[in-house]
Amino acid sequence: MRGFWDYQDLRKRLNNLENKLVEETLSWPETGLEMVVKDVGIAVSLRGQHSQIVSQIKRITESMVELEMVNDNPFLWRLTYFGRPMTRFDGGVLRIKIYISPRHPVEQPRVFLETPIFHIRVSPKGALIYLPARAEEMSRHIEGIINTLEEEAPPYNPPDDCEPGSDQALLGL
Repeated sequence: MRGFWDYQDLRKRLNNLENKLVEETLSWPETGLEMVVKDVGIAVSLRGQHSQIVSQIKRITESMVELEMVNDNPFLWRLTYFGRPMTRFDGGVLRIKIYISPRHPVEQPRVFLETPIFHIRVSPKGALIYLPARAEEMSRHIEGIINTLEEEAPPYNPPDDCEPGSDQALLGL
């Protein structure tokens, strides 16, 4: 079987796909606000989960994490992570936006760091790759985000690696 790879076109198609995903993600808060006005169940549920998580997270993280809704929108959260002492983020402040789909939990939240960092699980555009223990619970997503950031030595796993330069730093290439 003969064929060829049109890498130029492939890169263009992948970039178009990425742009569409980002565009879709940025539309979630607007769609979510419409659902808040209509008092749809998912909006009420997310608001309730948020208040529970805020009280729970202060106890667990010793106030090293703040969680707030952006513009009182239950579909867009901002997590502020204050680096723990004696870790690589000691004294640092990371701001993270969590976009929650109106179709949650069928569609998983998408997480972007507003603070640029060089991390094996953060793409060059700021998307964070993490694994929640249970995908349907927002509290597990928050735990997954924090655990990913606090991992001392993230295991090398090529499918999870989204920052090519971190491979070189990790492997000494």
